[in-house]
Amino acid sequence: MDAREKEENLLVKCMQVGLLQPTKVDEIDANIFLVASKLIINSFPVESARLKDVGINYLSGTGTVPMKCEELIRSRFITSLPRFKQMLEDKFRKNHYVV
Repeated sequence: MDAREKEENLLVKCMQVGLLQPTKVDEIDANIFLVASKLIINSFPVESARLKDVGINYLSGTGTVPMKCEELIRSRFITSLPRFKQMLEDKFRKNHYVV
């Protein structure tokens, strides 16, 4: 799986959590959700809260300390915050509906 496919998978998982759709979550996902929640809080506050809740609940349940955003970027899970934010907002706009 190349970087674009990994990025797309992360975006889809964020969207699924934000729209209350079931998805498997791991430690990296939970950390990505926390970052994503901060990026979209102004444009999608409800979805942002859901992402934050899932991220915090997962990490709390496993006793894992959240990664710093810089670590996620350095590890190449997110390559650019502005790009990730734009793509995430675009995905929510395209798939947004009232839950």
